[in-house]
Amino acid sequence: MVQRVITRILGFPIDSLPSKYLGAPLIDSAIKHSSWRTLIEKLDSRLNLWMHRTLNIESRVVLIKAVLQAMPLYLFSILAAPKWVIKRIKDLQRNFLWGNTATNCKWALVNWTTVCFPKEMGGIGLRDPNQSNVIMCTKLWWQWLSSPDKPWATIWTAKYANHRPQEELIRLIPNEKGSLIWNVAKQHFLLIQQHSFWEVRNGETTQF
Repeated sequence: MVQRVITRILGFPIDSLPSKYLGAPLIDSAIKHSSWRTLIEKLDSRLNLWMHRTLNIESRVVLIKAVLQAMPLYLFSILAAPKWVIKRIKDLQRNFLWGNTATNCKWALVNWTTVCFPKEMGGIGLRDPNQSNVIMCTKLWWQWLSSPDKPWATIWTAKYANHRPQEELIRLIPNEKGSLIWNVAKQHFLLIQQHSFWEVRNGETTQF
């Protein structure tokens, strides 16, 4: 009865978990393999469209950067990818780069670590999927610290930081568990703390 009243007022349909909202999985427990497999299947489908085309390595690099490395970023920004997902995405990118298929096995000419170096360091500027996952999760934590007035950020501040002022958030050491997105973002809070500096200014908020 209460659900029907709420849905009639807000105009939302009733659904059940697991579900999706804005492309992100909504679940009541840990992220399931099926959610990640959907992403892997989408990457596979893109590769199947390209495998029958004659592409030089420069074209493959462009497609990897523009598509294969861009597609996982949305999920990476809200979920911590398990190791098997990172490995699978990396294998897809590496095999496509060197033209390795199920019927045509080719050797990689350069190791993956070197491939991910910037061009000025001898690489071709690809980004390792594990680094992308860390970057996107860390970026979410930074957005909370730098833009605490956003609606979702004010909820985090009230729920996890006990309404601390903005200048105190950078010092927060998160211990409590929360939503899936909060748990993902807080994993790399030290990365931001260790690479931040404090502007003394008049010294009123500076601690020694």
